[in-house]
Order: sequence, then C-alpha cells, then structure tokens
Amino acid sequence: MTHSRILRRVVEIRIFYHLSNDINIGERGMVTEITRSRTDRIYRESRIH
Repeated sequence: MTHSRILRRVVEIRIFYHLSNDINIGERGMVTEITRSRTDRIYRESRIH
C-alpha cells in the first residue's frame, strides 16, 4: 500500500468511529474513545514516517 492510501484509510476509520460515537453515546462511546486515541497515535506515526 502506498503512503497516501494508508492515510486515506486512516481518515475513513476516523470518520467511521466519529460517526459511531455520535450515534451510540454510552458504553460503546467508551470503546470508541479508546479506539480513537489508538487511531490518533497510528495517524501521527504514519505522518512522521
């Protein structure tokens, strides 16, 4: 996979979790928050490389 395709995939994942968090505020929201922070870390690392 090329760098730009990885970034595009990360953005899609971020949007998906953002939307699912808006829809399911509650116990799913906690899981989403953890996953989003993990996704942010992956996103930052992918931008550095």
